[in-house]
Amino acid sequence: MYWHLPPNMQKMKEEIEEAARGCGLDFYPTAFYVVDLGTMNEICANTGFPTRYSHWRFGMEYERMKKETGYGFSRLYELVINNDPAVAYLLHYNNITQQRMVMAHVFAHVDFFKNNACFSHTDRGMVYTMESHRKVIEKYIDEIGFSEVEQFIDNCLSIEYLIDDFPYFKRNAPEEKKKERCGCSGRGCKGCSHGKEKRSGSEKLPFGLPEYMRDFVDIDALSNIDRKDDEEDEEDEEDEHRIPRKPEQDVLKFLIEHTDGLPSWKRDILSIIREESYYFLPHRQTRIMNEGWATFWHDHMMTEMGLAEPNGLIDYAKTMAGVIGGNRMNPYKLGFLLYQDIKERWDKGRHGKEYEEEQDALKKMDWDTKEGNGFKKIFEVRESMNDIEFIREFLTDDFIRQSKFFRAKLDRNDKWYKIASRNPREIRNWFIEQLANGGQPCIQVIDGNFENSKELLLGHVYYGQELDNAFRDKTLARVYKIWGRPVHIATMSEGQPVIASYDNGEIEVTKWG
Repeated sequence: MYWHLPPNMQKMKEEIEEAARGCGLDFYPTAFYVVDLGTMNEICANTGFPTRYSHWRFGMEYERMKKETGYGFSRLYELVINNDPAVAYLLHYNNITQQRMVMAHVFAHVDFFKNNACFSHTDRGMVYTMESHRKVIEKYIDEIGFSEVEQFIDNCLSIEYLIDDFPYFKRNAPEEKKKERCGCSGRGCKGCSHGKEKRSGSEKLPFGLPEYMRDFVDIDALSNIDRKDDEEDEEDEEDEHRIPRKPEQDVLKFLIEHTDGLPSWKRDILSIIREESYYFLPHRQTRIMNEGWATFWHDHMMTEMGLAEPNGLIDYAKTMAGVIGGNRMNPYKLGFLLYQDIKERWDKGRHGKEYEEEQDALKKMDWDTKEGNGFKKIFEVRESMNDIEFIREFLTDDFIRQSKFFRAKLDRNDKWYKIASRNPREIRNWFIEQLANGGQPCIQVIDGNFENSKELLLGHVYYGQELDNAFRDKTLARVYKIWGRPVHIATMSEGQPVIASYDNGEIEVTKWG
């Protein structure tokens, strides 16, 4: 059940919105709705959207959430959708202090959605797109039959991660349209204006670089490199025998474009799954940053700006302790602590060559140049990074030591976990490994005409961790159901290069190379 904000909460929303803008946050208009727990569970099960096509997976997620929230194993406070206008849901049983905190949290989330580079190409009307997708799938269910459509959706959802995890620095994002060219590759020719425009200082930076880099890069040189890449792409197009001409990480895109005899309804559904997967991709890439950003700002507004009010401070402290308290390192807590650390370091000048080369630990502890650029720095970080870059840059050795992080490993003799390492570099690399490609293996299309038989060869990008055999076999089987011919994947097994092949239910693994 939905309710619009009552008058007292509407006034509270306006007060918090003004405070958020006063902090420098820049967000889309945001509509708030109050919902009961059952409705919230249903919306969460649909990955945050009020309407989405029906599927048993969403029903299972609803039952799981219903049990967890019903028995008190987890607690929901809000849910916000990356949309313009943004849509946020508040639980009706939150007390007034919690609703204040949640609204501040939501405005910071929407600021992140609007300004972070990873979200720059996302569909800002996804609420309506989801509704459109639902109607398309319901139409196919009426025409083809529920069972066949659902089975195909099952198959597609099981490989929805087979997309390019960094599409926005390339030219294959799903919503991007190819620009018409005159054939000059941007170098300029008679009758066109390519290469003749004078730089006004307002043109978009190449390679998707953030705006603050304008004063630090040679725009002309970078643009020439960008054009050179275009020329190389056009030269590659002359080689018509390679399918694809270069390894293609967007496996779903390749299947949509190159699968022979794929019925139009299957092509449409696979395109829907791919489009929605790209929409959710930035959420997976920035969870630590996004939740940390929202937590940092709701804490700032509730405490430093007094939004908690004197009679709500105890309630706020209890709620905040539930979000970031305890020893468990969740995305809210890690992101929040890192933003706090960045702000303090840039306020006190604890960065740069001089600080890094200082060997006296006591001097570093007392270091304070009164630089005062903490807020400026965290806004720059919010704009330009994802979780991997965030962790690599700001999960410093000092932060790891002060936080007493360590890696544990199972001792098979004692059958108990013991500390295996406190080495900051190993701990930082472990975080990055968990975040790479959203925690999923990186799979590419190598050859769509393998051995000149229209079989499909995939490649596992190996970074030291071998593919789980069950995962590998399931992926091959799911891709086979779409491709319709044998599917292979080149990977590593026990330190040796192998090819795993799937053909009509049979798996065969052979050495390769």
